[in-house]
Amino acid sequence: MTSDSEPKLYRVIGKFSNLTDITNSVGGALKGFRFETGFGVGNEFTPSSAEDGLSFGFRTDIDGKLSIGPVGKYPGGLFGGSKVEGLPFFSTSIADFTESTGTVLDEDRLETDGVIPAEYSSISWGDWLTLANVPTGWFIDHDGNPANDSILLAYNAGTVEAPIWQTFEKTFNSVVVEAITTGGETVTAPATVYDPNGDSFGVYTVTDTTTDPATVTTYTIDVSNVQPLVATLEEGDDTDPTNDAISLTELPASELYTGDFNVLIDGEAVMVAAFDVNTDGNPDWADNPPKVLDSTGGLYATWISDEGEDGMYQLADGTFVTLDEVNALITASPEEYERVPGYVQGPVEDLANVNVNTTISVAETFSMNWPTCTGDGIETNCTFTLRVTGLNDAVEAPSIPVTPVEPAPEPEPEEPAASSSDSDGTIFGCTAGKPGSPFDPVLPSMVLMALAGLWARKRRGTA
Repeated sequence: MTSDSEPKLYRVIGKFSNLTDITNSVGGALKGFRFETGFGVGNEFTPSSAEDGLSFGFRTDIDGKLSIGPVGKYPGGLFGGSKVEGLPFFSTSIADFTESTGTVLDEDRLETDGVIPAEYSSISWGDWLTLANVPTGWFIDHDGNPANDSILLAYNAGTVEAPIWQTFEKTFNSVVVEAITTGGETVTAPATVYDPNGDSFGVYTVTDTTTDPATVTTYTIDVSNVQPLVATLEEGDDTDPTNDAISLTELPASELYTGDFNVLIDGEAVMVAAFDVNTDGNPDWADNPPKVLDSTGGLYATWISDEGEDGMYQLADGTFVTLDEVNALITASPEEYERVPGYVQGPVEDLANVNVNTTISVAETFSMNWPTCTGDGIETNCTFTLRVTGLNDAVEAPSIPVTPVEPAPEPEPEEPAASSSDSDGTIFGCTAGKPGSPFDPVLPSMVLMALAGLWARKRRGTA
C-alpha cells in the first residue's frame, strides 16, 4: 500500500433497536443517537483521533458526511415505503433523522439533532419508543405460518384499557409508473393496476387505434414488485406528493375491514375478514387465529400468539407444542397437513427500530499504532469499532459499561420443557425481526456495533 493511495470507504448499514428498560425516569424513550469511531469495546473503548487515518466518510462536493440516504430512518414498511420492505403503512413520507450541526464537520463523531421525525412523533407522542411501549397491532398471517412475516392491518391508537383500532386505507392513484411485467418488460401503466380491489388488478391493456383494425395488447403486471410505486414516493427522492402512486387515509379498522376488502400481499389480492361485525369492542379477528388441519380436515393445532415467550401451538387435546415442532411435522409430511391463515395480535416491533446508514473511511496510510493492531512480524491486522449510543438529554448519560463477556452456556436438562427457541414466534410487521434482550435500565442505551470483517491489513515494507 502506498502513501498516496485513496482511502477505503465502508458502507455501514444496520438496525438500531431501542430496547431500553421502561422503568427509568423517561420510560425508556430516546430522542436520537450518536455514532463514534474508535477502537475496542466497553470500558476499553478509545475514541479515534484526527491523525490515525480512521474517520467517517465525507462528501467532496459539500461540507458534510457521506451516506447513501438518511443517516437514520424508521423502517420503510411503516414510513415512506421501500423496495425491500414494501409499501408504507403510516405515511408515504420517510421518517428520517438529521445530523446535528454541531457534528457535521466532526470526522469521528456523528450525532442527530434530537428531533424525532414528525411522521413518527405523531403516533409516538414525541419520543422514540422503547420496544415495551410500542403500540399493539393486529396482523394477518396470510400463509398460516407464524414463522414468516405477518402483515400489519391495524394498530391501537388508544390504550390497553380503551383500545382505538385504527388503520390506513391505501388508494392507488392514476399516476403513471414504470411497471414491470411478469416477463420482465417495462411498460408505462397507471398505478391503479396494483389495486387489489380494482377491476384491472394485475392487467394493463393498450389499444392502438392507428391500425386497422385496432391492435389490442394486454400486459400482465408483476404486482409483487412494488418498486415502481415506491419510486414515486419520498423514498424515491420525489418530494412532490401529487406524483405519489398511493395515498393513505386514516380511519377506524371496523370501517375499512367489513369482509369485502382486499390487501396486496406478495402480489396477491388477499381478502381480509370483517374486523368487528357486532362492533362490541371485541374484534372478530381474535376468534380467527392461524390453524393447522389434518388430512381429514379436522383441527390439528391452533396458534396462540401470547402463549410462552414467543407463542405456541395448542393441539386439539389441549397440550402445547412449539412452532418448530409443528413446522418440522408439516415439512416431513406436507400432504398430511394444511395451514389455515388467520389473525394475530402483538407489538408493532418496527416502531422501536431505526435503520442506520453511514460510511467509514480508512486511509491506506492509517497509523500502525492503533491499540487494536496485532502482528506476527510479517503482516499487521487492525480492527476498529463504531460505537452507537442512544440519546435523551432528559437523563444523565451513564458511564461506559464494562467490556462485554459472553456468558457460559447453561447445561441443558435431560428432558427440556417445550418452549420457544429464538427462531420461534410470530414476526410482527412487514419488516420486523426479533430484536433480542433488553439493555441496562439506563439512558442512553449503549450499543457496541463491532464491525466484524471491517478490518484493515497492512504489510510491513520488508515483507
